[in-house]
Amino acid sequence: RRLFRFCATMFGNSYFATFNYHTGNMSNLKTNKLNIYLIRHTEPLIETGTCYGQLDCTVAGDYKKQLAKFRRYFNNKKIDAIYSSPLQRCALLGKDLGKQHIQSPITYKDAFKEIHFGDWEGVKWEDIERAKIDEWNENRLHFQFPNGETPNLFYQRVLQAWSELLSEHITEASTEKIRDKSLLIIAHAGVIRTILSNIYEILPSQALNIQIDKSSISLCRIENGAKRCMFSNLLPL
Repeated sequence: RRLFRFCATMFGNSYFATFNYHTGNMSNLKTNKLNIYLIRHTEPLIETGTCYGQLDCTVAGDYKKQLAKFRRYFNNKKIDAIYSSPLQRCALLGKDLGKQHIQSPITYKDAFKEIHFGDWEGVKWEDIERAKIDEWNENRLHFQFPNGETPNLFYQRVLQAWSELLSEHITEASTEKIRDKSLLIIAHAGVIRTILSNIYEILPSQALNIQIDKSSISLCRIENGAKRCMFSNLLPL
């Protein structure tokens, strides 16, 4: 029976959260390797300097060029499933890569959407009240974006979805050897950094310093119960 445990510890204004998955005796897991590629969407079609999180903007004009790079990178790789944020800057890439790699439908997860900035969505950063920006900087965990969410709630929903995904794909011991599996998650910078904070076992606030460029790939590997990042922010050629 799979059990989930959520552990949260407060260190001043910092936050640390891990989701631990349990499938009986971890040493008996027969999944050889679970490779999870974290892909950030391509350049969105939006004016520079605009605040956007869950604002559903489409992709910019260089999308086909970036898609061709992804297709070359994954050309000889077996992909078992694709998960994506339903926002169109991610969903379109998932759909196009899915045509090449998987027979089953893509799984769209609301929990993999970017943080919701509420009333700030679509507003130029320079037009947002400076006092509110300062308030956010002073309370990076619990600041409430007006009619949006807090970073704390964002971290929790992403880590919960991540934990559920691991549970779905990590197989318990059996007499039959299980082959390696590879998944794609197409999402946003905030989502990818949050997942990497779980892999690195660092505070999500520390993960803000991890560079995640648009159209980049990061690879996480789960092997015999151990989680590690093989590389991050790779730009395919």
